[in-house]
Amino acid sequence: MEKCALCLERDANDTGSHIVPHFLLKRIFNVEDAKGRDQELSFKLTEFDVETHFGRSVSPEKLDEVFGELSDAELEEKAMAQMVVNNEWCTVCEKKFADLESRYSDTLKTKSEENYQSTNQPSVSFIFWLSIFWRASQTDHVSFKLKYNDQKIARALLNEYDINGSDEDLTSKYSHILENISYKIYRSPDYSSKRGTFLFMAHQSQPYSFIIDEFVVQFYFRVKHMKNNTQLFFGFEKIKDTPLNKFQNGEFVYSLSVEDFGALMDNFVKYYQNIRVRSYDWALDRLHRKAGLRGTMDRKIKEEILHQVSAEQTKIGRKYTKEDFVRSTTSVFKKYGLIS
Repeated sequence: MEKCALCLERDANDTGSHIVPHFLLKRIFNVEDAKGRDQELSFKLTEFDVETHFGRSVSPEKLDEVFGELSDAELEEKAMAQMVVNNEWCTVCEKKFADLESRYSDTLKTKSEENYQSTNQPSVSFIFWLSIFWRASQTDHVSFKLKYNDQKIARALLNEYDINGSDEDLTSKYSHILENISYKIYRSPDYSSKRGTFLFMAHQSQPYSFIIDEFVVQFYFRVKHMKNNTQLFFGFEKIKDTPLNKFQNGEFVYSLSVEDFGALMDNFVKYYQNIRVRSYDWALDRLHRKAGLRGTMDRKIKEEILHQVSAEQTKIGRKYTKEDFVRSTTSVFKKYGLIS
């Protein structure tokens, strides 16, 4: 058995562990109003497809509502919860993650629309968010990676941190490193009760950034990255006077209204829409050339295909998938006599 990725000593014998804590994921991935584990029903958006996965306890009625009839092969392929991993770390280190999660989850009880201090235990919040970035980087479930040296730093801090001990030893040993690392956190309490939410981890490192439910968290591993904060992130980079949190000070949250947070999420949705449209555009031009034709496909035909993809009446679990795109493309090609 492989060794635990955190302590590097004990066997990686833990199973069924969430990369991102379940109390943050449940409103993104779970069946509506379901609070327990194994009730996940997730949609992973990629450039050209929608991958769906579900937990073992999702009812057959719900699966039929979302997908229609599922073949045995589809049941086997899709019946796994996204963001759940096996044999990455040991049960001792998983207990450390669980203790952090339990301690931090209490801060969600605060639902202020003004900036607020979430906890007076500064190291707990710092290590909690750092652990999520590190865990995501350790697995292949999300296309997110900390840079090599940042991953080593994060692992060392997580491994040596003692939630029930004193922070003095860690502060003394890693004083220079801790001076360099800081983070910003934005929150719109109960945003998910008004609008759909996402889990998104960006391909950027100055700062590392992710969206998760009603939170946006940005981690800086270098002071110079914080001072030269020009990295675009859907408009969050334009917000002024955001509190900067460090290991030694309590966590201060920048609170946003549902309307303001929603406007920034609209920027994210447009970003993904543009990626999908570019992917469709590239695929259609490739089909055009494979048919022996020059140049690019006629814009009118492309627009008709995209309209059919959007308008087609199909189960939500089948919509905007690669198969859905192929079906719409075939239908329009037949209409124009491009295929028989």
